[in-house]
Amino acid sequence: MTRKSVELRRGLLELLLKGDDQAVLASAGRLLAQTHTSQRQAGLDLLNGLIADKRQVEQVTALARSFAKGSESLTPAESVLLETIFAAGRTEETYTRENVLGLINPEQRTPIVPPRNLSVTIDTPAARACLRSLDALIEEQSTTPIQVKTWRGHEEMLLGNIKQPYYLPQPDLKLNAAEDEREHLPLAEVWLTWERERPASLRDEDGLELVRAALFLRRMFRSLPVKESEVASQEPFILRYYLLISWLLSWLRRRQEMSLVTLNFLLDTAEAALAHIDVAKLVTQETDSQRLASERHYTHYQFSWYGGLALLHEYSIWHGQKWEAEHVKRHWQLAQRHVECYG
Repeated sequence: MTRKSVELRRGLLELLLKGDDQAVLASAGRLLAQTHTSQRQAGLDLLNGLIADKRQVEQVTALARSFAKGSESLTPAESVLLETIFAAGRTEETYTRENVLGLINPEQRTPIVPPRNLSVTIDTPAARACLRSLDALIEEQSTTPIQVKTWRGHEEMLLGNIKQPYYLPQPDLKLNAAEDEREHLPLAEVWLTWERERPASLRDEDGLELVRAALFLRRMFRSLPVKESEVASQEPFILRYYLLISWLLSWLRRRQEMSLVTLNFLLDTAEAALAHIDVAKLVTQETDSQRLASERHYTHYQFSWYGGLALLHEYSIWHGQKWEAEHVKRHWQLAQRHVECYG
């Protein structure tokens, strides 16, 4: 293959291409390993001939990639042949969700780590007491007028009459917590005084009572197995101001410093919830042609809301820059699992 006669080279390549696919691949591999540029180009010509005939497309593409990666420099002719081979290989790919419409090779993805069935405690006396106490405090302030933003501009509404979330200001991460509360949190001193002066009965030893209260409020226990005896022993739990409590808990949790205890707890709750997803049932639901797309979307939303992923995502927005690499990795593994389940 070092001869310069074009006709002779073409004849030899055509003869080699008439052989068995694996024999042609082996010949191409040997030629690509040579130092002479004409021999290497002949190896690429063989690969190009195979892929043009749609023979062993994956193996040809893999061998071409290996050659390109291992070469310190490529001649112009080699670069053109490689581009031709890769382009032909791409046209043979089937575009699916698994290969992200042909953008990745699924075999090269980081393996999905199955979520563990971790033991987490959401329902504690302190968490319930916080919810009841906030409900009572809001009732005390229910006739207090506050400024809200509507489509007509700023208007006054009684606190207890607010039934829609878009009337309620959310924390602004561009401001520090104290400044944000002062400028945007209605009745800020009322809520912050409650937070500061809470008795021991409204505090867990690990300091996670507000996080647990938020998860409990989102019905986290529906995403995790609960013993029948525990359900039977639970007293009825009724709140008058569900929306307002959820809103206040977001403000109160935002002002807390980043805590590894909180972060690990949120990661554990999300992983525990993911571990209890019935994947087989989801597959059946997804393939049910009678099931409305809106119903599938609601299932996704319901888990994300009840299962704690929303709180974990919220925490990543607030404090993600302070996370260690291991926490970022674990967060993405859980998000990947969530996508695998719900798409």
